[in-house]
Amino acid sequence: IARLTFAGDRQIIEIADRDLPHKTGHRSITQFMTHRLRVADPMRRTKQRHATATHLSPTGEPLEPERPALAEALADGKVSTSHVRAVLDVLDQIPHAVDHDVKVAAERQMAEIAVDHTPADITALGARLLAHLDPDGTLTDDTDRKRRRNLSVNRQRADGTA
Repeated sequence: IARLTFAGDRQIIEIADRDLPHKTGHRSITQFMTHRLRVADPMRRTKQRHATATHLSPTGEPLEPERPALAEALADGKVSTSHVRAVLDVLDQIPHAVDHDVKVAAERQMAEIAVDHTPADITALGARLLAHLDPDGTLTDDTDRKRRRNLSVNRQRADGTA
């Protein structure tokens, strides 16, 4: 299933490159995925696609995925989309002040962990990794806090609560 998801992401990139969403009357690839492809959570899928898929530059050159080790594990079918989501959640919490080489090593290590562990384990082991990268919390600054801040609005439940 993971290999099919990876292949599906490649097809979605092809759809976007051909500008099919606009040609079929949709405003964006996300809207196209929701209404035409019936993807349940297109934003989550878009985040995964940006991290693990090979995109083309404006000149047509292939660009390496943002998370190459994770992309390789997904392409080989070693991890599921739940694993990818858990790893991305951990990697998104790494403070931007951490060196790039350390971030790359953390991504590689988390991809290796994902092959042998459940998504819940990935979250717990990721917390340990984050504690090693920034033990005192001094590397986290306002930029990181702004990046993590969010607001989500969901549909109202049958009992009237949100």
